[in-house]
Amino acid sequence: MFNEVAFLLFIVIGAWLLVAGLRGRRIEGVVECARCTFDLSGIDQHGLCPECGRSLSAPNGTRARRVRRWRIAVLGLLIIVLGITPFAMPALQKAVGIKLSEIAPVWWLRTELRAVGAARHAEIVAELDVRLIGVKRTMTTAQAQAVTDDFSAMLADPSIAWNAGWSDFYERARLQSLVSDAQWMQYVERVLTISWVHADRVRTGEEMPVRLEVGRAIPVAATCPSGIIRILARLEAASIDGRAVAPMGSTQWMSAVGHVGGASVMERMPISAPPGKARVTARYAFDVVTADGEERVVGSFVRDFESDIDVVGSDETLLRVISDDTLAGAIGSSLWVSRLELRDDQLCLTIGVKQAPVDVGFQVLLRPRDGVSAGREFDLGTISFESGAGQQFFSMRRTRDEVGGLDATAVDIVLRSSLKAAEQSPTLRSVWIGPDVVLESPALMRPNPAPQPR
Repeated sequence: MFNEVAFLLFIVIGAWLLVAGLRGRRIEGVVECARCTFDLSGIDQHGLCPECGRSLSAPNGTRARRVRRWRIAVLGLLIIVLGITPFAMPALQKAVGIKLSEIAPVWWLRTELRAVGAARHAEIVAELDVRLIGVKRTMTTAQAQAVTDDFSAMLADPSIAWNAGWSDFYERARLQSLVSDAQWMQYVERVLTISWVHADRVRTGEEMPVRLEVGRAIPVAATCPSGIIRILARLEAASIDGRAVAPMGSTQWMSAVGHVGGASVMERMPISAPPGKARVTARYAFDVVTADGEERVVGSFVRDFESDIDVVGSDETLLRVISDDTLAGAIGSSLWVSRLELRDDQLCLTIGVKQAPVDVGFQVLLRPRDGVSAGREFDLGTISFESGAGQQFFSMRRTRDEVGGLDATAVDIVLRSSLKAAEQSPTLRSVWIGPDVVLESPALMRPNPAPQPR
């Protein structure tokens, strides 16, 4: 909520000034009748008032003359109105039928932004957005810079919780060169979440699956330009029990962080430690780059990760196996083929999953129903996912030759439970093993043939 104590203090100070102004300043040596204010200068004050006949010797019969100070009274009234306005604004908006934020000047919106609570933040930032890039576009460059500086000041204060709506304005302001490189670095480090995920149990002599995940702690609206935050990540060092190791896979990659999330990269770390507890560490460096074609480095930061793992013998089981054939139907219901298309001599397949009942690892197979390769199975890769996870999509591509030329008009997508596929996931702790799951596949989309000349 807004700072209620400050505005209540305004009301108290305004009321005191109003009373003081109306009561006025005392004029020394001038006495008047307390009833009719007749000037009693030079008159015996033990008799009766010559104007109204009141006994001047009675208690409170006379008083000193005062002159009201109207400027002080008006100032007090204005301060009272200022203090009451935040309390009366919701009722006033409802009575008038318009949002005061739509007619309030920018300086007033800035004051509210710093004072009010989250209930009003969305409305205020939405109005500032409209004035910055919306249909109004009434905000001057100086005003936009002042609002951006307000956000930067709040960003630098860790005691202030960053609001999602602020990111909408701030990222648009960055596109208009209102946010400096130093301020942008501070913003990126605050709104990004970076995590290092790995398997808890690994066989000695094998590779541990590792995933670096970059996402947003605070999403932005879908109307904001996507990919403004771009980072170049690289693995600088990794070790097991203090011994340096060279992970398998990409050690440098570029990621554009979208509206609600970012990206992840899979790596594999060779484990040479004997069975027992082992400590693994990793250091990643991140370069924040501009979102233009130049990709200029704005600044850099480093994240260190460390964790303990269980190294087990080469014949040990890593995951708990769940054998329940009755789950096949529920698993199939949580999966669907989102895309099946032949384009530029490549098969493009996307599989969606949402809230699977158990942890699963699958080998993905394509089986043509007709054509020269009818009945054959072609390996498309592996997928794995956790039970209860939200909506995810897995995409894979294969050339036409890798799937037997693909002259078929219809295909089946076969998911075969695989312990090996599940062990390639850094997050699974169990795996379902059961019968094949065959997904209902849409018709294979093919590019329209080019028109033949007549």
